[in-house]
Amino acid sequence: MSFSSQVKDELNALAIKNNCCKKAYIFGVMLSASALGDVISVKLTDESTAEQFCHFLKSIYNIEPERKAINRGCFKAFELSFRSHKISEFLSFADSFSDSDEDIDALSSFFKCKDCKSVFLRAVFCARGSVSDPKKSYSLEIHVPNDTRAMLVHSILEELGPEAPGITPRKDGYGIFYRNESAIEYVLSVFGANKIIFDFLDAYVEKDYRNAENRATNCVARNIARSVNAAGAQIASIEALIANGMLEELSEDIKTTAKLRIANPDMSLGELAAIHNPPISKSGLNHRLSKITELAKKRKLI
Repeated sequence: MSFSSQVKDELNALAIKNNCCKKAYIFGVMLSASALGDVISVKLTDESTAEQFCHFLKSIYNIEPERKAINRGCFKAFELSFRSHKISEFLSFADSFSDSDEDIDALSSFFKCKDCKSVFLRAVFCARGSVSDPKKSYSLEIHVPNDTRAMLVHSILEELGPEAPGITPRKDGYGIFYRNESAIEYVLSVFGANKIIFDFLDAYVEKDYRNAENRATNCVARNIARSVNAAGAQIASIEALIANGMLEELSEDIKTTAKLRIANPDMSLGELAAIHNPPISKSGLNHRLSKITELAKKRKLI
C-alpha cells in the first residue's frame, strides 16, 4: 500500500456526524467529476473514498450510484455514475468560480458549520490527491480537471492553511501543490490526518540525526586531513634538514622530536607527545615541530 493510500484510509476512517459535513465531503469529491447531460460521473482510485462517497450519497440524497470497476494491470479504479440536480448545481458553480468576492460569498453558502471546509478539502484530497512518504521527499499535490476548480481549492487552502499553495498546469488539468514540510504537516492536520503527522515528525528527527552524524563524520575527516597535511609538512622539513646536514643545529630535545616524528609518521600529536621520554605536552610538541619547520623555511629548504 502506498503512503498516499495510508493517509486516505486514515482520513476516511474519521467519523463525520453532521449532515452539512457529509454534503461537504460529497462536494469535495465532485471536483473530480465530469458531467454528460444530466449524468454525473466520477472515477476514484481509492476504495475507502469510493465507499465513503457512496455511503454519504445514500444517506443524504438517497442516491445509489451505478458502479463500474476498472482494472488495468496494477491500476484499479471505481467509476460511479448518478443523477442529482442539487449536486449538478455545485458542479456548475465550481466550473464558473472566479475567486471574486461574490463567488467567495456564494462558496461559503455551501458550508454550514466550522468543520465543513476541512471536510471538503479532505474529500478533494482523497479523490485526487497524493502525498509522498516523508522519508523520501516532501510533496503534497491535488489534481483537478480545470483552472476554475483549482482556483476554488486554492482559495480555501489559502484561507485555512499556513500559506498559499502553488498551482501548475498538468496533463488533463491543474495541480495544487505544497513542497514545504511544515506546510504539508499543517495541511494534513487541517484534513484531520493527525496520526500520519507523526510519520513526518519521525522522518524529520531521523533526517536531523543523520545530518548531524554526517556533519560529525565530515568534521572528523577534515581534522584527520589537516593532521595528515601537517604531519607531511613536518616530515618534509625534517628530511630536508637531514639531507642538508642542518638537523644538528637544533637542540637535543628538538632532534629527539624530529627522529620520533620521522619514525612515526601516522601518529597524532597526542600519541607522539606520549611516546617521548619523559612524555611532553601537545603544546610543547607543537613548539618543537614549529622550530623545525621555521629553520627549514629560513634556510629555504621548503
